[in-house]
Amino acid sequence: MTGKNRPYIICHMLSSIDGRISGDFFRLSELQPARSAFGRIRSEFDCDGILYGTVTAAVFDRSPYCSENIPAAFSLLDVQKLDEDTLWLRYRPKNIRGK
Repeated sequence: MTGKNRPYIICHMLSSIDGRISGDFFRLSELQPARSAFGRIRSEFDCDGILYGTVTAAVFDRSPYCSENIPAAFSLLDVQKLDEDTLWLRYRPKNIRGK
């Protein structure tokens, strides 16, 4: 990947003992140390973004962070194969909340 301007992607996963990655277990007080560690890691790595799945994101209250004007869905515009193991996906945001 020399000479290519690509982001670094690091996945940190928090799951329940039965392998679930979503649900009310995120709110358990016993998970507070893990949630704090994730916050510290995010700060130390100076992350530009965080990605949650729709089920996991639904557990959290979005009101302090989101307005009604943010995109609520995306339309796939284009897919380009850049090399053997890389796809470039281009999307158009659709604001179905604020219309």
